Formats: sequence, structure tokens, C-alpha cells
Amino acid sequence: MAKQDMGLPKPPELEWNGGDQGSSLDGIIEYGRFLATEAHQWYVNEKRRKRFYAKGLRFFAILLTALAGIIPILTDVWVRDGGEAMIHPALASVFLAVAGTLVLYDRFFGFSTGWIRYTQSMMEIRVALHLFDINISKAKLNPAEIPSEGGGERAPSRAETVLQECSRLIESVNQAIQEETNRWDTEFRDALKRVEAETAAVRERALEREKEGAKAPKEDFSRGRPA
Repeated sequence: MAKQDMGLPKPPELEWNGGDQGSSLDGIIEYGRFLATEAHQWYVNEKRRKRFYAKGLRFFAILLTALAGIIPILTDVWVRDGGEAMIHPALASVFLAVAGTLVLYDRFFGFSTGWIRYTQSMMEIRVALHLFDINISKAKLNPAEIPSEGGGERAPSRAETVLQECSRLIESVNQAIQEETNRWDTEFRDALKRVEAETAAVRERALEREKEGAKAPKEDFSRGRPA
């Protein structure tokens, strides 16, 4: 469940020109869209990688489980002239063990769960970008500080709206990333607990087999009979 760092690409340089407020606001808009687009693209790329491994591991786990169920049938069908099975029945246990290992590997590295998390975060950032573009388009229709009806509070200027929307966009992106990271942290801790529990169970089964082997009668080859 290793999580690569997203990194922080270099954004466009921001310059404020009081004489040309329009170009300065366009630079701020580009800055906000750049950060959100980079985060969105990162999740798109990582989602594809997670999906590839998740589908591959689950496919082979299902295939091996199905083969394990077929092995007992094949041992009865495919037999040699002497009645000996051409396929050893223990092969079913091997297939099941490998299938379980693939599922455990997927859980530990979080390919399937990561695929879901990244898709959710990608969609959240995409929605934030769409809302940002719509609100910025509305802001461009606001020519200046227009007093409200009745001479009360003025309507926000385009500059104020652009700065507010950019702040909101960056906050939404950071929140999506933080929530996804928190879910990853929880899943990783749970995966560690499952692996530790599975390892302990395997160790206990191995100790039980050793005890049973120690209790079994040993053969005394010098006398030609069990001790």
C-alpha cells in the first residue's frame, strides 16, 4: 500500500500590475487552475496504475481459486492405466494458497482500495474545477464595484470574486488530498494488523504441526519396527 508523494510542481509566477488589473487577475486564475489541474492529473495517472494491479491480482486470484475447485474433479477423470491420478490432489491446496497470497498482497499494498480512493479524489477535484470555471465566468460579467439596490452594501468587485474563488478552489483541492491521505493511513494501519494476525495464525498452525509430529511414533530402523 505504498503511497508515492504527489510533489509540488512549480506554478506560474504571480505578478500584480495595478495599471493592468485584468492581466493580473488572469495570472491568479491560471495559478489556481494550474495547481488543481496538476493534482487532478496526478490522481488520474495513479488511478490507472492502481487499477492495472488491482484487476491483475484479483483476476489471477479468482482464476487460481476456480482451478483449485476443478482439481478434485480432474483427479477422478484423468487417471493413468494403473488407476493413479495424473494430477496430484495437493495441487488444489497450492492454488488456494497462492490465491490467498495474491489477495493479501492486494490488501497490503492497497491496489483495489487505492483505485477507489483515487477515483473519488479525482472526481472531487474535477467538480471543484468545474465550479471554479463557472464562478470565474460569472465574475467576468461583473464590471466593477456595483452598489446594491437601495444604496446599501456594494457588490463584490471582480478582483475580490476572483481571489475568493481561487482560495476556495485551492482549499477544496487540499481538502480532497487530505481526506484521501487520511483514508490511506487508516487502510494501511488496518492492513498491517491483518498481516500481523495472518502471520501469527500461520505460526500457530506450524507449531501445532510440529507438536503433532513430535507425538507421532518414530520408526526404529535398527529393529525394523516403530519405536
